[in-house]
Amino acid sequence: MQLPPEVFSAVVSYVTTRDLITLSRTSKAFQRAAEPLIYEHVVLRDAQSAFLGCHAITVRDAFRAPYVKRFILYQDNRRMMPRSNLATVPAQFWLSVQHALAKMVNLEYLVVHDPQAAQSWILDHSDIRFQLREANLRLPWDSHTVLFLTGQKKLNALILSTDGKEDVPLCTLPAAALQSLEVFSGPVLVAAELLGCSLTRLQLTVDEETAPILPTVIADVGTIMVTLRKLHIVGMPDHLLMETLQLISTSWHAIHRCLMQLPALEVIEFDITRWEPAPWQETFQRVVLLEFRTYCPSLQQVVFWIAQHRFTWFMRDGEWANMHQMARHHMPPHRAPVPMSRPAASHSSFSSASSLSSATSSWSSSLSHYHNLAHRPDMTQANQPSSSRTPKPVPLPGPSSIASLPSFAHSLSAFPTMTVVTNDMVHYGTRVRTKDASDKLNSALLITRQRQGATAKAKVGAHP
Repeated sequence: MQLPPEVFSAVVSYVTTRDLITLSRTSKAFQRAAEPLIYEHVVLRDAQSAFLGCHAITVRDAFRAPYVKRFILYQDNRRMMPRSNLATVPAQFWLSVQHALAKMVNLEYLVVHDPQAAQSWILDHSDIRFQLREANLRLPWDSHTVLFLTGQKKLNALILSTDGKEDVPLCTLPAAALQSLEVFSGPVLVAAELLGCSLTRLQLTVDEETAPILPTVIADVGTIMVTLRKLHIVGMPDHLLMETLQLISTSWHAIHRCLMQLPALEVIEFDITRWEPAPWQETFQRVVLLEFRTYCPSLQQVVFWIAQHRFTWFMRDGEWANMHQMARHHMPPHRAPVPMSRPAASHSSFSSASSLSSATSSWSSSLSHYHNLAHRPDMTQANQPSSSRTPKPVPLPGPSSIASLPSFAHSLSAFPTMTVVTNDMVHYGTRVRTKDASDKLNSALLITRQRQGATAKAKVGAHP
């Protein structure tokens, strides 16, 4: 009894990749059902396996070639035998690779790492018809590579390990090429040829020879690539660090320009509610902190607002520590900043002193609220240092736990429920001198309590 092909295909779909080859050897029916999955992802780690793999793809009118969607060829350092070393293979080997590539009409992902970085001609073939989405090439940027990339209309990500050959002018990429390219990682010289692409992520590799042109490329990238959102520079010399940061800050984000113009800034507050996605996790907020402190090393405290959540980050023993609080009001009405968008961060809120969470008109009401909140278990838990858990954006009722005092000379007798002034309640001056402020206020509270105690004793003595 002959089973229909759908049955064999269903059985194959439950088999692991490791067992597919074994299953394909049991019968011709299982072979026909398993081979599309076996050859969908081809990984060749040395010259010997690459030669056998390319032969299997091209044999019998290359009927297996349309199955291949991912083709990876590289040299595994654990397979450095003379017959398996890609660095010593003859030219006939690369001809077999080119012939196999020409038959792969459905190829979408290509990795070719030539140890000699010299065999770019294998991509220059008139029969190559596939349209890649991602390419990772250790091949020179020459006329063969440029001609191949010019015909790739769907290429979204390109990783290039080397630039052009020495003493040979760099080939120019046509202006209309690679219009779908969004991600590039490679030498800074090649990046200069991709200024017409709508890149969103760019990683530049710099060495001693190409370092002098880095500032020029950065300036051009900042002026032309308006879609760029992420920039990484690998191998940048120390003497170009400040110049590069200055160019980045003047070319892209307004927030970076502002930070670099405030060398003494210590406290800053941001409303990041409209960021997509909102950085609730501590790890994401720490990344933003490091970016801000790169442009403004004097920062000591940063406050992030997300809806009604207040995340306060401050330096402690050279490390960033944080505290998460809830507040009734998202931001003080009289100091509410315009939320800045991410990543274009065109609007931000700056404060010479740390903004207080609440500044009500009735000081006694504020302090009584603080006293009530101090005994609420839910608010006590919210004020603990944040852990790895993600806070839920559900506001809790109740006002802020911080009250602002207009001056040290303000009368404290109107606050009978207030017992102590902690450092996190007071933000005084541009240098955050919380220690002196809290000491003075605590001394004033002590005098007030002693005076109130003496008054109470006098009243008891007057009425036996």
